[in-house]
Amino acid sequence: SDTLHEFEVLKALSGSGLRTPTAIAIDIDGDITGSASVIMERLVGESNVVQFLAAEHAISSHQKMLDLAEISAGLHQFDWISAGLSAEDENPTFFQIDHWHQVYLENRREPYPLLNELFLWLKNNRPKPNRLGIVHGDLRPGNFLYDEHHITALLDWEMAHIGDPAEDIAWIYRPLWSPEKILSIDDFIDQYNKFSEFNVSRADVVFYQIFSEMKFAALSVSASSSYFGGKSKNLRLMDRASKIPESVELCFKLIDTYFSEVRSA
Repeated sequence: SDTLHEFEVLKALSGSGLRTPTAIAIDIDGDITGSASVIMERLVGESNVVQFLAAEHAISSHQKMLDLAEISAGLHQFDWISAGLSAEDENPTFFQIDHWHQVYLENRREPYPLLNELFLWLKNNRPKPNRLGIVHGDLRPGNFLYDEHHITALLDWEMAHIGDPAEDIAWIYRPLWSPEKILSIDDFIDQYNKFSEFNVSRADVVFYQIFSEMKFAALSVSASSSYFGGKSKNLRLMDRASKIPESVELCFKLIDTYFSEVRSA
């Protein structure tokens, strides 16, 4: 389950010096807490997305984004093999693309031919990663705690997996929650590479920005299906599929950018 997976990842990261909460216990069946849960230590900080991205907090948030770049570099260099973690597949980057493609196929309520074509494009153009590392999978404003000056903890590890570190950087800068006005993606990559043993290329990040849009589209289809299939009564899920055209349009713009970056590399 996602809960057990999150618990195992946090246990593996415990004592590493990375800013992650210590996992204390797991209630896998929800007998105590009411739903499957990980009980973890309480850490200081807040996770207010609106406040973090607000113009009046830009200077303070700029420093925190530089801090996030350094933290991300440390996370991606963590020795996950010695810690007992394993990849879902011998080819983790292909596995992630195929996984989200399957999520889309299993939950769609109407055909989206362009999504199939874009998933095929991802499979045919995926770059070979400079290294494999722990990818948080949902790293973005709202999923970390911060105080006045620093990021204090990375939260929500249920989508963590072994993959290409460029994936995390791309997800941080998805348009819906992008901190681009606080710290540009190019400056984030530069800061990240200062603390990383292996550089992440702009082209690889652009590829994973395209992947991120397809992942978000698959999540949107799944959310919409959950509501209309009666699994959820959350009204906010009703129109999630309406976001897909925006993702598709952005993908085609990013594909042009990707090939431009590849040619200039």
